[in-house]
Amino acid sequence: MNDDWTRPLLMAGALYALAGIVSITGAALMQLAWVTVAAAAGVVVALAVREASVAAMAYAVAVIAAAGAWLAYTVIDSPWTATAMTSWAIATCSLGPIYPAMRVYRARLAARTEAEREEAELRRHSSEWVRLWARAGVKGLAETGRQETRAGLRIYMDLPEDGKVGLAAMDRACGSVEIAHGNLRRGAVSVEEGELAHQVIVHVSAIDILAETIPIPDDVTPRTGDQPFGVGRHEDAEETLLNLDKHLMIVGITDAGKSNLTNVVIKEAGRMVDTLIWVIDPKGGRMASPWLQAWLAGHADRPVIDWVATTPAEWDLMLNAAEAIRAARAEARIGGEKVTASATCPRILIVIDEIADVVASRATLKKIKDLVRKGRSEEIKLAMIGQRGTVTMFGDGDTKSQIGNVIGLGVARVSDGQAVFPDDHTIARSLARMQHPGCMYVKAGLLSRPMPSKGYRIEYNQIPLFAAALADLRPGLDELSAAAAGDAYAQRWEWERCGHLVGARAASAAADVPAPARSGGGGVPDGPVDDAAAFAGLVSRLGPTVPPILSAVEGIFEALGGPARLHTRLILEQLPPGAGAGLTARRLGMLLGALGVSPVDAWEEPDGTRGRGYRREHLAAARTRIETGQAVPAEVYAWPGQADRSPS
Repeated sequence: MNDDWTRPLLMAGALYALAGIVSITGAALMQLAWVTVAAAAGVVVALAVREASVAAMAYAVAVIAAAGAWLAYTVIDSPWTATAMTSWAIATCSLGPIYPAMRVYRARLAARTEAEREEAELRRHSSEWVRLWARAGVKGLAETGRQETRAGLRIYMDLPEDGKVGLAAMDRACGSVEIAHGNLRRGAVSVEEGELAHQVIVHVSAIDILAETIPIPDDVTPRTGDQPFGVGRHEDAEETLLNLDKHLMIVGITDAGKSNLTNVVIKEAGRMVDTLIWVIDPKGGRMASPWLQAWLAGHADRPVIDWVATTPAEWDLMLNAAEAIRAARAEARIGGEKVTASATCPRILIVIDEIADVVASRATLKKIKDLVRKGRSEEIKLAMIGQRGTVTMFGDGDTKSQIGNVIGLGVARVSDGQAVFPDDHTIARSLARMQHPGCMYVKAGLLSRPMPSKGYRIEYNQIPLFAAALADLRPGLDELSAAAAGDAYAQRWEWERCGHLVGARAASAAADVPAPARSGGGGVPDGPVDDAAAFAGLVSRLGPTVPPILSAVEGIFEALGGPARLHTRLILEQLPPGAGAGLTARRLGMLLGALGVSPVDAWEEPDGTRGRGYRREHLAAARTRIETGQAVPAEVYAWPGQADRSPS
């Protein structure tokens, strides 16, 4: 039984026992009167100290008075008479239930008082931000809650009921709120829509998360492609998630972090046991090569990237194969309404770097456009990367309209930002003000609002380690798709088509790429297509690798923005530390001369410097000659001082 009920009964029993003792001892009435008055006074004082209500004190006095009167009656008569027992029972039944009722009332009163106190405290704090928005011209907001984040604060607000203030008005006023606060950096306040139309979420970033470098998590556990994957962190430190159920577009100027973000996407897609990665890399395989190093160095049985195309002829073969697979899957009605990716019928993710180079051909543009429109239901997804979000880069507006995931890194002008996010001029301005590489706005889905984020950082030397750990997770292409793709897919690793890619072998041979523990694939079957023979054939026919000196000089041209020509002096200055030590202009001329690359006559730069140098087109021509079978003297492979870099 509840204490609120047992306590009055126990007190009534104790009173009856006291009456029995008094009747035996023969106490006088005057003594009982003084004891009753003293008890009543003590109880009243105690209740007053506890700030009890007047009703509680009145109830206590009434109970004590009734008890004293009943004791006085029992002194005159006897506690054992029927009258004494009846009066005791009536008093207990009438006064006893009042006690639990008062206790319940007091508990409710205390809860209401505490709630009012908390609400007043919330109003006291919330009024600060409500006042700030009001000073910025946005009136009528109501704060409904707040939450501390790693970056600062997340504030939940309701818009005024008259509908005169919307999310767009708050977005325009963010700068004014930052100024009114007086202690916030520019861009620290941002807003996003809540679950309901009248709800908004205000993000206040006291710490500039976007200025930090966030290392990519080293998680290489198997997963499936229907689970969202992280590419960075939002300003409030929540993970930025994407999903491969939609096509992806990444836009950013040079040095904004496109290549890094592309490698992050490849790493996360490499964990997916139901996804094959194809890459179109117009830069000669520079982006894809690190993902091949573990395989070429013998630390993996297969590459994470299932197919690499670096020439127009090869990427046309790849796109034709993708279209054939799409048609075959559609005609076979696999999956009913649409294909559901699995290890036995994998998703194909086609990563297209430097999209402008690829869509320069109208025929190629049409293939990409068809895959964007019709490939999604057959689990063929495209991730396209370019420097600007214009139709001159990505083909046309019809193609862009079908892309659900959009990531905008830094852009050169506001107009370029509007090409990425045409419906939000404020975000376009923010893209043009991006200060740190890897900062981005991410729109994950057609209906979501772009949110500021910082992409994960993946170091170049991490890629071979990830590639070795993830290689066993790669599924095989299903029999139906492989048959549709034909020899274009089956012979993708033949030397005549991909021999130039093993130029990465020189770098992988010099790099210290330890062989990590294999992931084991989590029991994922390789699929019906056995491409081990093709891999073994490639490894057994590793033809002449591009000499390190040629790769190093080409890398300098690339790092300096791809000029048409460079002075010899500048090339020597830019060679990697240690590798270029002691190399003279004469020695450089001898090494490149053995490859058929001669220096060009002197010219004068705007800064007045003169000197002989080399042209980029001559280096490219030398690479082509080597890849098509030109012999390279052994002493050329010996640079930079290694015993023998020539192929065995």
